Amino acid sequence: MKVSDKKYFVILVDLIRSQKLQNRQSATKRLKQSIAIVNKLFQKDIVSPMEITRGDEAALVLTSIESLMDLVFVFLDHLMPYKARIVITYGVLTTGITNRRSTEIDGPAFYLADREMIQCKRSMRKFSINTDTKVYDEAITSIMNLILLRWEKLTALRRRVFQLYDHGKTQNEIARLLKKPQQQVSQIIRSIPYDSMRDGKIAIKTLVDELHRHLQVLKNKRT
Repeated sequence: MKVSDKKYFVILVDLIRSQKLQNRQSATKRLKQSIAIVNKLFQKDIVSPMEITRGDEAALVLTSIESLMDLVFVFLDHLMPYKARIVITYGVLTTGITNRRSTEIDGPAFYLADREMIQCKRSMRKFSINTDTKVYDEAITSIMNLILLRWEKLTALRRRVFQLYDHGKTQNEIARLLKKPQQQVSQIIRSIPYDSMRDGKIAIKTLVDELHRHLQVLKNKRT
């Protein structure tokens, strides 16, 4: 495979209604904090770290999307109370790879990400993925948007309880960690749509894993 033929995953994020925010300085600060956390936690898959590219947009280049679900929710959770749209594309990058700077990298994958973001804004979606694999892309996009719709309606406490419970913590363990009464934790778990959100996350992880294998097969055929 030629260097110019190598494909990468581009993640583009854009703060929603950033021009109308009353405290843009606070939003920008939170955006930078979320970016720093993503760069630290997911560095093994990062080609160029996430950084602000223009205005309230940021970009990240990855070699793999195996940790896609975790990355998206870590970023959006730390960004709260602010919200962002996220698009992911897969394609060739022609310049700037060796510099490891998202502001300097360019190529078809970024052009596609820009077009996807425009479409995302028009459709009011919060998430979109385009890897030129229609069946996987449409399924992941649809399920992710449904989950995000519910996720954003949860309070910070409910999101934290969901995360801990989803990672196998018992109600008593969660109560101790969060310094909350066990009864309150139990009420929160009953009040959130846990089963449907968990099933949605499992479905997306399965689809992403299958998509990853599919793209690897195509990559091996090209080589």
